[in-house]
This record gives sequence, C-alpha cells and structure tokens, in this order.
Amino acid sequence: MDLKKARLEYIEETKLRLLEEDRDRDAIVLFRSYKQIEQSIVSLKAVAADTENEIKNLENLKQDIFQQLSSAINSLMPETSKAAGIILSAKLLEKAGSLKKLSDMPSSKIQILGAEKALFRHLKEKTKSPKYGMIHMHESVEKSYNGGKAARKLASEIMKAARIDYYRK
Repeated sequence: MDLKKARLEYIEETKLRLLEEDRDRDAIVLFRSYKQIEQSIVSLKAVAADTENEIKNLENLKQDIFQQLSSAINSLMPETSKAAGIILSAKLLEKAGSLKKLSDMPSSKIQILGAEKALFRHLKEKTKSPKYGMIHMHESVEKSYNGGKAARKLASEIMKAARIDYYRK
C-alpha cells in the first residue's frame, strides 16, 4: 500500500508543479502582451506627435496658399470675387478654363457649372433639370428658401462681374 500512496503523492506533486508552470506561462504571456501593448502605445504616441505636426504644417500651408489665391483672384477678377467670394470665383475660373471663357458664358451656363453630370442625366433620362451647380455653395443660394431663383440671380451677377473683369483690362 505504501507504493500506492507514494504514487498518489507523486501524482499530486506533479499536478502542483504543472499548475505552477501554468501560472509561470500565464505570467510570461501576460508580460509579453503588456510589453507589446507598451511598445504600440509608444509608437502611436510618436506617430500622433508627427501627425499633429504634419496637420499644423498643412494648415499653415493652406493659410499661406489661401492668402496667395486671394491676392491672385482679387487682382485677376475683383468684381467677380466681390460677387461670388474668393473660393467660388476660383472654382468657376477653374471649371471655365479662363476668365475669357467665363466672361463669354451666359448666366444660365454659369448657373449650372459643376452640374454637368445631372444635366446630361436630365437630357438622356428626362429627369428633373439641375437648378444650380457649384454656386450652391454660396451663402445666398444655400440659405435661400427658393434656391433656383437665388441661383439665377447670383449667376447673373457673376456673369456681369466676369464681363467687367475681362473687358476692363
């Protein structure tokens, strides 16, 4: 019977050693996870700091470019920039291709500049015609109860201003 008792004691000791080894392994796995997370946090903090600096640099660059754009648009098309604003004037100039082309456009075309996709869909599929294109971003059209009427009025003002700007020089 002593042999049986010794065997049971040996089995119990082995179970205890395995439990201790499992606890060791668990602790090691937990430590490794902790270390990886800590390294990830350090890396993310470095990236976040770089990202913040990049964002600040880009915002400063955007402000500088806006100042240059503002100066260029005000000197090229002062009346149009008064009527439409700097950004919308620049968008219209980009879409038209030149101040000459913009000044030659009727107000109805200026009104729907930027809505070509909707215009061709209207012509092809007989859907509703677009009321305005990129001039929708102007506050007078955006806040207006009747956007189509406000867009026509703004397009007419832009057409007159563009013609004044082009033919003044």
